[in-house]
Amino acid sequence: MAISVIPGPFQFGKSAPHVRNPCGFIRHLALYAMARIYIEVEIASHAEPIFDRLQNHADYQRFRSIDASRLLEEGRENKNGVGALRELRAGPIVFREEITHYEPPLRLDYLIRECNAPIRHEYGSIRLTSVGPHRTLVTWESRFELDVPLLGAVFAPFAAWTGERAFRGILEEIKAELQEIRTPV
Repeated sequence: MAISVIPGPFQFGKSAPHVRNPCGFIRHLALYAMARIYIEVEIASHAEPIFDRLQNHADYQRFRSIDASRLLEEGRENKNGVGALRELRAGPIVFREEITHYEPPLRLDYLIRECNAPIRHEYGSIRLTSVGPHRTLVTWESRFELDVPLLGAVFAPFAAWTGERAFRGILEEIKAELQEIRTPV
């Protein structure tokens, strides 16, 4: 598990009508931070059943960290594949994500296109790698910037921690579900 916050530079020269220097030049000062979430979870299963659960966009509300989910637009070649647009709601935050890479059962990449929170998403990627007989390592990575002048760097660690908990929770729920299937009561 890794949560990192990469401080960004001070940025000058972006327009902000409310801040002017005495010479009349418009200047904007923003301290931002790029947040990165990186987790790895090993699951006692082949990649296919794990991937099936992660690609089923319309069914994400079954995970505790997701309140609602729906597939807004099907992908070009596969319902859940490249071009698919999904909407997820987690508490007050609503995300619209587009699938940008789809390689069953090994990789699923996405990009948050719209969000009611002030973030700029750089990428999200879920990769599945076989690490032994009936064992798969799931790596989930996401990188984003909080677009909040001056305070982005303050809130980025909390946002990364919250995202890490949600991603890990989803993978742990899948792990528990697949473990239950392998060892019925």
